[in-house]
Amino acid sequence: MLTYKFLNITENQIINIRGDKMRKYVLICVLAVLFSLGVVLGGNYNMMVGNTAEINGNTISLENVGSSGVVRLNINGVSYSVEGTEKHAGFEITVVNYTYDEILVNRKATLNISIYVAPGKVLMVGQSDTTHDKTVTLNNVGSTGSVRVFVIDNSETEICTITGTEICSGIKITVVDFYYDEYLKNRWAKLSFEEECFDSDGENYYEKGYCKTTRPNELYYDFCIDNSKLAEYHCIGEGVSSTCAYLTSGVYCKNGCRDGACLDYNKKISISDLTCNNGKITMKLKNEGGLDITHADLKVLIDNVDVSEEMYFGVIYVGSTFTSFIDKGYTGKHIILAVAPSNSVRQTVYCQGAVTTTTVASSICTDSDGGKDYYTKGTTLIKGSQYATDFCWNYDEGKYGSCEGNEEGCVLVEHSCKDYWDGTYGYG
Repeated sequence: MLTYKFLNITENQIINIRGDKMRKYVLICVLAVLFSLGVVLGGNYNMMVGNTAEINGNTISLENVGSSGVVRLNINGVSYSVEGTEKHAGFEITVVNYTYDEILVNRKATLNISIYVAPGKVLMVGQSDTTHDKTVTLNNVGSTGSVRVFVIDNSETEICTITGTEICSGIKITVVDFYYDEYLKNRWAKLSFEEECFDSDGENYYEKGYCKTTRPNELYYDFCIDNSKLAEYHCIGEGVSSTCAYLTSGVYCKNGCRDGACLDYNKKISISDLTCNNGKITMKLKNEGGLDITHADLKVLIDNVDVSEEMYFGVIYVGSTFTSFIDKGYTGKHIILAVAPSNSVRQTVYCQGAVTTTTVASSICTDSDGGKDYYTKGTTLIKGSQYATDFCWNYDEGKYGSCEGNEEGCVLVEHSCKDYWDGTYGYG
């Protein structure tokens, strides 16, 4: 009796579906669903070692039976080992029972063999497909169904010959179906791709990533164990035994850990929400690094002209964003370049309409202590709004406070209208 898996419909049940045309349509639909789900038209085969079965134009031979029930089959000239239930060369094969004997010819097995239609991608020789951030190119198809593929991961290329199912560059590739022709250009193969384990950031401690496994199908995100230790998920093991893991002791982050990543030692900047309205260019500057960015650290150029002193931004703290602008009656297309100590960012903005050029005057800025007065705590205002207040930063303790008694490990941050930021060692 034939068994149709997934819906548990037997051959007798299908035969009993009779009646009007509607029932015939139902039968056709049921068979179509079964085919789309994977397994159709299977049956049990009692085979002695050396026996051959012809199934849907394919030749399947029993080559051997092991003492533990593992059988070796030859499907269209390619050998496969099967234990329990496995899928090979377009078939789902189950070892129902077996007999092992010291004499090879006396060994036998009952196998349930079903045509299996697996999902996959049909590629002609020379065609490529992208999967798991890697590019797989079909290079050739052999007459027995083995294929040669090129897998490109970033700048590295791995060449693999796939017979049945193989792991290549961390991807499990299965030859679902193939066509061989004496002309190379006519050959094709249907391949399925599955990555056993995938680490999105490649163990980059300074980027929050995730690790994904397919057995079981689970997803793990990097996280901070505490303020200085990172749990960095990564892949361990090979092939089907690979899985995600992290050091329980954590990875020490010298500059601290935040949001699943170590804070790096760099001063990096990014630009977002770049606009130009009525000649005024506005942008958001975000600190993407692990150290605070001061006004002195950052240069902003518009069309290769340094406008840093005319831009309004103070200290951009780690992870924070500062909205800055410059109003000089810009029109047309302009190139914005922001240069930080560790990176640079270039973007383009378009300004429409003619506007009156505005000159930025120093009178828009006031400092309550009259400028660089290191002995008076002052507040700097820009256009009447508070820009910054002078403060002391204790490097040894990593916090704001008094520098008294700690001249070498403390800095006075003195703001002024001229330079916007100035660091001077001494008491605050």
